[in-house]
Amino acid sequence: MVTSPDFRHVPTGTLAILAQRLRRVFASPTTWRRLVRERGWRRPRLRAHPSKPKVGIRAERPNEIWHIDTTIIRHVDGTKAYVHAIIDNFSRRIPSSRVAGIFNPANTIAVLLDASRASTTGAEQPTGVADGGVENVNWNVDELIHSGLLRRVLAMTELKFSNSMIEAWWRTLKHNWLFLNTLDSVETVRKHVAFYVAEHNERLPQSAFRGQTPDEMYFGNGDGVQAELDAAKKAARQNRLSSNRASSCGRCDPTEKSAAAWRFEGTGRDPRTWLPPGRCPRDVHGQRPVSAFERPAPTTAAYARILSGRGDRAAVDAVSVVENSSPKVQNVVAGSSASVPLRARRHKC
Repeated sequence: MVTSPDFRHVPTGTLAILAQRLRRVFASPTTWRRLVRERGWRRPRLRAHPSKPKVGIRAERPNEIWHIDTTIIRHVDGTKAYVHAIIDNFSRRIPSSRVAGIFNPANTIAVLLDASRASTTGAEQPTGVADGGVENVNWNVDELIHSGLLRRVLAMTELKFSNSMIEAWWRTLKHNWLFLNTLDSVETVRKHVAFYVAEHNERLPQSAFRGQTPDEMYFGNGDGVQAELDAAKKAARQNRLSSNRASSCGRCDPTEKSAAAWRFEGTGRDPRTWLPPGRCPRDVHGQRPVSAFERPAPTTAAYARILSGRGDRAAVDAVSVVENSSPKVQNVVAGSSASVPLRARRHKC
């Protein structure tokens, strides 16, 4: 009954009593809940959610769509400041903003008029996307709309999209700048808002525009930014490769050929070209040439495995090292019954 689709609309406590009424199971609701929890039974209550848009509304040119909103900033003494702003959908530019100490819907009219005067394209009236707050829906704003200055669309009411673009900018303004300062008056908030609006418009590049600032997108003078960044990135990569290839540990002669370099002689590949930064040029994948005195000495058992034809690779390598060593080392190894590490000699690196 718990997992049956016929009873998916019945809560678990009610289902326990219903089962008693149907003369099927006589157990308390606590027992039902315990068994459901212990045995991992899942009620068949999959809800079909309506699909939501993944990408918000997008404009094709500046001043086509404006997002209008108001947010509240609390001072350290508990008083409030009201920030009104407009963001352009196409360029993410803030054409107008205003900070006030009281909540007055007339400030929405003021920012709309300021943005309209600063508009560079006056061919078509922009569409203002706003929520249903009283600062956006009042007779003052209605008169402005009837004058033909702009067209108002209510988010999530007349439009299926939300007013998320200006909401995201509020979050960035607050957490990236305002909340990092002491906000003790309206004048302080006004000063910090003006600073961040200028930074946002003129200096901070947007990842959506691949390095262009909102001003460059708004005025159309940043077409060469992407090409400049790509060229600079390519030059920086080449400089980094040249620097890494020419690097040395300071104790080795960079012009001296190492054993690794001799191994790659004739292959057309230079081991230095694929070394990580800071690695000695004599190293190859972190494995520098090891001298005979730095390897552990083979044992007599290793010699026996070699002679019997059952030697493994480690034993073969060890024997080849000893055979190339001095007679004194070979005598020591021949009389050894255990692995005797030889005295390590300091490498040049």
